[in-house]
Amino acid sequence: MIDTIPPRGHVAESRIAVEDGGYVLAFGTAEFGNGTTTVHAQVAAQALGTAPDRIRLRQSDTDASGHDSGAFGSTGTVVAGAATLRAARALAADLRETVADRLGIAPEACAL
Repeated sequence: MIDTIPPRGHVAESRIAVEDGGYVLAFGTAEFGNGTTTVHAQVAAQALGTAPDRIRLRQSDTDASGHDSGAFGSTGTVVAGAATLRAARALAADLRETVADRLGIAPEACAL
């Protein structure tokens, strides 16, 4: 059996922001035919209540997206996908709170 996990485990960062009427998602995972690009766009879109084509991607550039220890097994989906989900959920919560504050209503009353 060959151990394919990095020595200190798999680490991945993901960032998402509102930009030019859509979203820009940056993550370090490389696409090599395993569907990582599609998965990240779908995960972010679901969390933000939008369509995947509204998510622009910047990937495989750690200068823009932060660290990713590599695509080992299915970690591009599982570990890096979890980072994307957390980032998108945090942005969704920030958007709801901003709108709720401006309208004087509870964030739970806002939908994306």
